[in-house]
Amino acid sequence: LEVGGVPSDKDTIAKRLAKKNYMVTQIDLWSNIIEERYDGIHFMKMDANNTSFEDSSFDVIFGSAVLEHISNLDIFLKEMYRILDTNGIVVLHGAPIWNSNCGHHVYVHIDDAKYEFCNFNPIPDWGHLLYSSEEMKNILLSKKIPNKHADAICNMVYDSNLLNRLTYDEIISVITNTNFKILEISTTRWTKPTRKKKKKN
Repeated sequence: LEVGGVPSDKDTIAKRLAKKNYMVTQIDLWSNIIEERYDGIHFMKMDANNTSFEDSSFDVIFGSAVLEHISNLDIFLKEMYRILDTNGIVVLHGAPIWNSNCGHHVYVHIDDAKYEFCNFNPIPDWGHLLYSSEEMKNILLSKKIPNKHADAICNMVYDSNLLNRLTYDEIISVITNTNFKILEISTTRWTKPTRKKKKKN
């Protein structure tokens, strides 16, 4: 089971597994596609916090860059535990986490503009943690970003349900308080805050 997977033309883990005759299911809540079969993969629009799968349905559950998007992470992990086989394994990845330099995870396509945390990122590092939504809008406007675009960016960062806004420590706390046997937790830090930014209230 891939959580957060969507039908894609890209070379994905799901496609590689399907080519090796593994039965692969993808679920995603935000897709416009309700259900589809493609390239040996069964795609379903479904809430990962409340699936329709029977107990012990999957031997592997994985998700790339999903931890920061799942609301009610504790409920989600309980559901994954329920549908995972006794000897199964879960591999979940999150990036970027809310309290990282680009944890705002801005991904707004509006008119002909694309504002993306990994490409054209209009938000200063840690800006989403240092500034209120109103302050951020003023920063964006000072960069000559149109008012309509600034509103969309601030809405996505501060109000959208596309992010759960959990910090790294909060995510680790939820994970370690599950029934899973944890084999490994690994982290990567892209950059560290400067002393100047640490002092900003």
